[in-house]
Amino acid sequence: MLHARSAARAEAIADISSRALGVVIGDLASAAETKDLAAQVNSIGAMDAVIHNAGVYQLPTRDATPEGHPRTLAINTLAAFILTALIKRPARLI
Repeated sequence: MLHARSAARAEAIADISSRALGVVIGDLASAAETKDLAAQVNSIGAMDAVIHNAGVYQLPTRDATPEGHPRTLAINTLAAFILTALIKRPARLI
């Protein structure tokens, strides 16, 4: 299973997504989209493993998310917490 931030980003990985079970789409900077992402994963079923490797380091601006959180915090910390709390418990969580 692959994750893409948007439909456009999903199209950009079309060459490798055909080898995956599928693609779930949601922007981790948005708590609402992260919750929807968890629902997409749950509709597929429990995963064997979930690897949280999305993150940002230096953003060009210090803008906030739709919920008012700093973007770096939302992507690097809150999204992983929300996903872990809402998805069916995988056998491995990395």
